[in-house]
Amino acid sequence: MYWGSAAFLAPWIVALYEEQSVNGVAYHLHLVRFGVSLLMVLGMLATAAGCWRNSHFTVVFGTFTATLTIISAWFATVTTTGHSFALALGYALIVQLPVALLCAWIVRRLFRPLGEHTGPPTGVVPILTLGALALLPLVVVLSHGLPSQHAAHHLRLVWTGLDVFELIGLAATGWCLYRRLASVAVAAAFTGTLLFCDAWFNVVATTGAVQLAGIAMAFVELPLAALSFAVARREVKGWPEASPRRSAAILGR
Repeated sequence: MYWGSAAFLAPWIVALYEEQSVNGVAYHLHLVRFGVSLLMVLGMLATAAGCWRNSHFTVVFGTFTATLTIISAWFATVTTTGHSFALALGYALIVQLPVALLCAWIVRRLFRPLGEHTGPPTGVVPILTLGALALLPLVVVLSHGLPSQHAAHHLRLVWTGLDVFELIGLAATGWCLYRRLASVAVAAAFTGTLLFCDAWFNVVATTGAVQLAGIAMAFVELPLAALSFAVARREVKGWPEASPRRSAAILGR
């Protein structure tokens, strides 16, 4: 299924690049930013809780948070220009990039070779928790301070770039399932997050016929996203206390 979806997505990316307009209008920006930022905060708290409980599900939470944060920064910086671009870039460099790197480091730590595994790093628990709580008021202020709509630039790059990320995620998930690798938990969580973000931006940031097309696409993207998270969850649940690099709990075992 994953390789088939990747094969279908490849020509779609080419067609989208050819047909997508360069500039357009983004709608409901306060809702778009608030929803994504709130999920980032919740992801940080879930990752912190996973570290504190020494849970393997930290891999899924950390991957979700890092991916969501990077995609949010991607959309905000690429679609804006001038003063708005400077603000988006500053927020990305000061807030989003450190959060994404920290979560990615946590996930990477959990995939050390067997015998060196030391569990989730508990030292990051207060950093993630206090950071998430400190970001809450900033999320509210930024969300309400945005205009309801504004001109969006470089849409061809934004949408084809996101689809390329999804293609990589789908292919990687299919490969990890085929090879029975424990890293399918990361690949599937990465893919599920991308698909969710794609549906979110397609539906919430558009209007009219484009929004209807986004809703139709969401009926494909969201079930596949749910399946991806289910794959990641099942993989992680099958890990023993010292996580092996290869899976013992793959679909079809």
